[in-house]
Amino acid sequence: MNILALNPFKLSNNSNNNTFVSRNSNPRFGLTMAKPLSKDTVSFGCNRAPSKKVKEEAAFIISEALAKKIRARKEEPHNRKKQLLNEYFGDLIEQGVISFSNRLKGNRSIREKATTNGWGTLGLILEHMGDISGFCFILNDSKAFSEVNKRLLRLLQSRELEVVEGEYHRLAPKYKKNQIVESFDSIKPNELQKLKEGVNRIQNPTRQIFYDVDSRSGYSGLHLTLRSKDGEKSELQIMVMPISKVKKAENTTYKIKNGKSIEQKYAPIVETYLAEFKPLKKTASEAEKKAHEQLLAAMTKYTQEAYALAAQNPYNPNFEILKVENATTLTKKEKEILGKYSFDKIAILMEACERMEGKAN
Repeated sequence: MNILALNPFKLSNNSNNNTFVSRNSNPRFGLTMAKPLSKDTVSFGCNRAPSKKVKEEAAFIISEALAKKIRARKEEPHNRKKQLLNEYFGDLIEQGVISFSNRLKGNRSIREKATTNGWGTLGLILEHMGDISGFCFILNDSKAFSEVNKRLLRLLQSRELEVVEGEYHRLAPKYKKNQIVESFDSIKPNELQKLKEGVNRIQNPTRQIFYDVDSRSGYSGLHLTLRSKDGEKSELQIMVMPISKVKKAENTTYKIKNGKSIEQKYAPIVETYLAEFKPLKKTASEAEKKAHEQLLAAMTKYTQEAYALAAQNPYNPNFEILKVENATTLTKKEKEILGKYSFDKIAILMEACERMEGKAN
């Protein structure tokens, strides 16, 4: 997508509520983007990677019982928020303008994220982990974001919810003479600006709450941390349908690559299809390490291109995930390395696992 326009979001680090602020911007893989985030795309917030000591202490403190207690505490507020969102957006869901999903983090996922970030107590976890309760709007047509924006601002005016923080993730645009020559936005900048201005007008925040986040993977979507009157936080993700299709397969790959928990129904994929993405053992040989690095480097290039294609086709109802064999950024050798790890194939396998679970139930 080639866009010749001035950058709509001033990339500064001031606290002016009229600008989006960039979290990071360093050149990698030939594109201008951020350092790798210390989290996956599902998580919320940018946090510095904790020290090994902090991780070990947190891992020791965070028990299964504590994770269960946190999840149980979040269940009722999550259901209330789900009902509230259905009240304001239900007709859009019924009409197919948007698709709606929700989830509560599992116990293992809570423990993993708390350990990664060094949140070793109930208070720290509840304060910082804003995505234990999560919701997602998938935009299915070009008018969807505008409609979601109107309803969301109306909801904020009711004071039932407030936006604590907003992050817009995407590959950083390419510039030439202070102009954008290539953009990877999946949501139009002017639509994001209207949302930001509406939130600022209603809430009149005293600090910066909106941020641009340059994504290493290429994922593009808006993440909002919402806080209800009772003080409970949830995350609302807003993304277009093509991005969601890539994200589903990419996120499963990411979790396997980093040894994170995935849903049990996808276990067959882990065991038979993505075994090479599991973290290397400490005893791995130099040859194994090199091959693993080549695999991950190729996957990074492919992932970025797959997301970029999705962002360029935000409302194409017939969008198909980019196949490895059609990726223009990969060499012949890299295509051979990735081969069976093409996201379109992973998506098909995930659908098969879902059908198997449906039959079992």
